[in-house]
Amino acid sequence: MRCSVRPAPSLGRRGFSAVVTCPPEVGVEGAVEFIRGVLGSDLVAVREEEERIGREYLLRKVVYSIVGIDGVVECRFVYRAGSLESLSCALPTVSVPSPTREPVLPKAPKRGKGMPPGQRVVKDFIIYAVLGKPVIDVNRWVLEVGGEVENALKLRYADLLSMPMKEIVTDFHCVTGWSVPSVRLRGVPTRVLAELSGVRNGVRWVKTFSADGYTTVIPLEDFLDEDALVVLEIDGKPLSHEQGFPARVFVPHLYGWKSGKWLTRIVFMREYEDGYWESLGYHERGNVWLEERFKSVTE
Repeated sequence: MRCSVRPAPSLGRRGFSAVVTCPPEVGVEGAVEFIRGVLGSDLVAVREEEERIGREYLLRKVVYSIVGIDGVVECRFVYRAGSLESLSCALPTVSVPSPTREPVLPKAPKRGKGMPPGQRVVKDFIIYAVLGKPVIDVNRWVLEVGGEVENALKLRYADLLSMPMKEIVTDFHCVTGWSVPSVRLRGVPTRVLAELSGVRNGVRWVKTFSADGYTTVIPLEDFLDEDALVVLEIDGKPLSHEQGFPARVFVPHLYGWKSGKWLTRIVFMREYEDGYWESLGYHERGNVWLEERFKSVTE
């Protein structure tokens, strides 16, 4: 087993073009040595930090400068119960062909009782904007629905407000381990958009795009859950800008990184593609009840 390199177009706005993933047997030093060979240059660690993810995971993030090359390598080493479980590194200036890789996902629960494993209750949302907060002009904003569909859609904010709505009260779970209980959300069921656009046979995945360049990927089955929404309101008010106004996707049984803010495009696909965090080793599905926080590395 050895490391592999794959393209990472979703990381382009941060200056990266590819991601290296390695099985844990390779180890940190083995991964760094592999990257040295790929880049043909030495690496020097310049920054390091650690973050607890859930109850069992430790995420160690290391930034390396590249001797003689403009840019850096960002690595994420995931430890579970003290043992290295997975590692991935984002690289600049690397061009590789795109492989076809279809994840195999086990059957997973969509509902559970109480708080999912590894989560703790907090009162307020912790706001993230990994690519910055985009400027949104709601009068010019359009949500596009396309890909493998019979009828591509272009919907303005007023169009969404005129559609059938559903309200749910549910918990919001962040992959880092915090949860906000009993959040009231109102929006257009994702099933309505799927029906209006006429999703073709063979579609298995949905990729969402945001105004800041963020992307994420969701299995079709989860995207069409009965409580999955394109959210327009939270706790009786329109989404705030920091919460993703004018619209964001939300699937209750998936971690919050699947709930892309400032939504601009929904694309139905036959084959899997990484989104932003998936490129960096986060799970293809992200079911909270199975603690699907990180991918299983099998290369």
